[in-house]
Amino acid sequence: QVPAEGLSSDVWAWRKYGQKPIKGSPYPRGYYRCSSSKGCLARKQVERNRSDPGMFIVTYTAEHNHPAPTHRNSLAGSTRQKPLTSQT
Repeated sequence: QVPAEGLSSDVWAWRKYGQKPIKGSPYPRGYYRCSSSKGCLARKQVERNRSDPGMFIVTYTAEHNHPAPTHRNSLAGSTRQKPLTSQT
């Protein structure tokens, strides 16, 4: 679990490719893939914790197949991640 302020501290560049509602939760789950390197299979899912909406559950799948980007290059060619908002 990660506090909302900690979501952007990830050194990798991520591109959102989907969002789905979660059964029994008012908050959707966001799906991201690594955009730091073409062909990288790393993915992450981000969802808001139902019992503590200020916290997010981040699930990573697969490993990055390239070195971590330097801080200077980590945002190159990527978009900043928008905070998740509740849909009512």
